Amino acid sequence: MRHAIGIDVGGTKTSAAIVELDTCRLLHRREVATNAARGGEAVLDAVRGLLIDLGRAAGESGLRVDAVGLGICEIVGPDGRLQSASLIDWRDLNPISSPHGLPPVHLVSDVRAAALAEARFGAARQIRDALYVSVGTGIASVLLIEGRPYAGAHGAALVLATAAPVPIGSGQAPMLEEIASGPALARQFGDSGGDARTVIAAALRGDPGAHAIVAQATSLLGAAIAQLANCVDPSVIVIGGGLGSAPGLYFESLKERITESIWKGLDRQIDVRQALLGANAGLAGAALAATIGLR
Repeated sequence: MRHAIGIDVGGTKTSAAIVELDTCRLLHRREVATNAARGGEAVLDAVRGLLIDLGRAAGESGLRVDAVGLGICEIVGPDGRLQSASLIDWRDLNPISSPHGLPPVHLVSDVRAAALAEARFGAARQIRDALYVSVGTGIASVLLIEGRPYAGAHGAALVLATAAPVPIGSGQAPMLEEIASGPALARQFGDSGGDARTVIAAALRGDPGAHAIVAQATSLLGAAIAQLANCVDPSVIVIGGGLGSAPGLYFESLKERITESIWKGLDRQIDVRQALLGANAGLAGAALAATIGLR
């Protein structure tokens, strides 16, 4: 059985595990808060700690680690160097070194890692062409072609919700991510200490303000996803990420808006489905990406 270490550095938490590459089974899973406000070096120290811990666990279990993949919510160029610093600035820390005894760390964009895992083991398995959209702390997308995530010429074929402002009202136009992501829902609702789940729960209880926030978020994001789907013509749209893969109101509303906005010029139905691997897609995909050189 082949094994690799996968690490997923997200906006809220950083997860890591030893991944059985042939089954996607996770061993020795670990999780810590990302707390990006501490700065890039501090987050990197936490990642190194996870690698040391998992390297020790692999040795004690008699497992050989063939690769180490690290998914991050930034743009990763074809050369493996970070091209953005929207959450964590690691641009001057390349390459990221592995603890002694482990293979070199392979960087990959987190949305492409998650899409790869869904293509191998999840909702896009055996699907020729699919569109994967991650909705969580941030929002990003990737086109799967023959089961492989398309990165684009510069590694930037993932920008969906931060590419252009959304014209709303007469004030300064916000980015879509500032309206439809998990933190955006919580910020608009204004409930102290709450998150997106708080907003959705309030909407389900009949709170008109919460309902309006969810409706606007899913309407605008649904239209954007449909427009992207109209351009690339996938057979399946997979919605993942912490918010997108959660069952209930947000996904059902988002699915409805996507379906309503798909171009009706063809006699077709695009299947909109939720990701199957949930929170594990990113770290499992990072491990897989390291074995095939996906950035």
